[in-house]
Amino acid sequence: MVLLMWPITLLVSLRGVTFDNEDGSSRQQIIRTLNKGQPLMLQAEPNNKHDRWAVAVYAGSGEKIGYLPSDARDASTVLMGDVTINRIVC
Repeated sequence: MVLLMWPITLLVSLRGVTFDNEDGSSRQQIIRTLNKGQPLMLQAEPNNKHDRWAVAVYAGSGEKIGYLPSDARDASTVLMGDVTINRIVC
């Protein structure tokens, strides 16, 4: 996982937030516990069976809360640090 701490905030509507995680935890419940402006973590999922360019978004606790929308991500760019993002805000 990469924690991005650059000077700009990326505002996006995450995808997949209505699904539960593999362990049964509710993404909606996790999102309700987040604070405004809380930094989140990004992780590319090149083996994702639905989208090999998927970028998952995780709360600071390590729990998945969704995915970046396709028009707001490029997994290789995110992981190489070529994106200017301060934090992702829910």
